[in-house]
Amino acid sequence: MATAYNQYIRCDNAGENIELVCAYKRAGLGIMFEYTAANMPQQNWHAEHKFATLWGQTRTMLHGSGVSSALRKQLWTKAAMTATHLDNFIVPPQQKLSSFHQFFGKGETLIINLTKIFGEMCIVTNRKRIKEKLVLQGKPCIW
Repeated sequence: MATAYNQYIRCDNAGENIELVCAYKRAGLGIMFEYTAANMPQQNWHAEHKFATLWGQTRTMLHGSGVSSALRKQLWTKAAMTATHLDNFIVPPQQKLSSFHQFFGKGETLIINLTKIFGEMCIVTNRKRIKEKLVLQGKPCIW
């Protein structure tokens, strides 16, 4: 019986995706895998360019935050997540909705007006019931 494939995942043929391929086949999801040559980013230019852009944004946020080098090594994953999250909300000039909103549809609110500077000091509120008025009610953190 032939399976009609209408969804594709493209990955390089370096071998690190073998377990992923096996898991999708076992689940019977009907996803076809396309392979590019290993160590040839030219065949997947869009994804490679996006990775380079996100790494540049991550480095910029960490450098601009002014935190120490040791702390940068601990925060790089949060910076990368923040860069990716914000990138999903960027609206190209020719479009009215971001790619995130086009994919997921209505009902999502934009966070652009709620963003803070990465690395900025902030206070996280302690939600426990506080009985004394002069006790610290929050914990200093890095945004």
